[in-house]
Amino acid sequence: MPARTGAQYLAGLRHHPAEVWLRGERVMDVTSHPGLARGAQAIASLYDLQSDPAHRAAMTFACPETGDTLGLSFMIPRTQEDLVRKRDMMLNWARTTCGMMGRSPDFMNVTFACWAGSADYFGRGNPAFAENMRRYYRYIADNDLVLTHALINLQRSRDMSGMFKLQEGTALQVVKESSEGLTVRGARVLATLGPLADEIATEMGIDVERVYMIEKIDQSTVSLEKPIGDDDENSTLGEFIADEKILSPDQESSHRILSDQIREILEDLSPKEREILELRHGLKDGVMHTLEEVGASFGVTRERIRQIEAKALEKIRTHAKAGRLRNY
Repeated sequence: MPARTGAQYLAGLRHHPAEVWLRGERVMDVTSHPGLARGAQAIASLYDLQSDPAHRAAMTFACPETGDTLGLSFMIPRTQEDLVRKRDMMLNWARTTCGMMGRSPDFMNVTFACWAGSADYFGRGNPAFAENMRRYYRYIADNDLVLTHALINLQRSRDMSGMFKLQEGTALQVVKESSEGLTVRGARVLATLGPLADEIATEMGIDVERVYMIEKIDQSTVSLEKPIGDDDENSTLGEFIADEKILSPDQESSHRILSDQIREILEDLSPKEREILELRHGLKDGVMHTLEEVGASFGVTRERIRQIEAKALEKIRTHAKAGRLRNY
């Protein structure tokens, strides 16, 4: 999808309205609401520069992967000239609003372009995190989305530290993780561009249209304590819902046997090799540590830790008992 126009941006807000409340009332259309319409129009004027023949070359670039014309704020700079082009593009947007729009879309676009350009940093502990960053950047750049961000946790009392706010349960935090995604509780505030930003749906791993359809479905809340059946045992709904975190008896038995066999093989390694593998792969506490972290604990370089780890893994692969592990 090429860089959007102002009309396409406004149409997106109307077609996929976010849930916005202002002074106790639901705003059904931010593009026509007296308190928000001019902000939306100001952002639309920025997008119009991308299709204006007089400014198009200074506001867009050709994507190296697809050849599509994208907003220049999404460019991952590789040269000094790229940096100058991005600076001039952002200056054009700032001048268009006389510098009065503190959170224009380029603010987050530049941020994600920087993160995507440094995606390997996010993948130091797990390569999947680097790929997640690249895919999400590709998604927002290809669709020319407007993103917002929230800066701080909700404050009940200004004399309390962030630690106590987390204990209160007001800060946004993950409370459950399943195959369907994350369940969060709490809030973050100061999302300046929130009412005028596009929806984000890529984290769910499904199409945007599918997310909008799900949002329109009325899902009534049902208590897990709801009685099921007419028997005297008073069975509840919660008793019939599988807990994904609890292993079945067969899985638990297999897990214990596997753990015992791995422990036997690890005993044949040197103490240093064993401890490095335990730290790198979370064999003790489930927490995987980076090469840098393990290197710091041993007082050696990350490269030395990588060498020791590679040697230890090779010993495991060629161990006489390694064949047993393939059954798991």
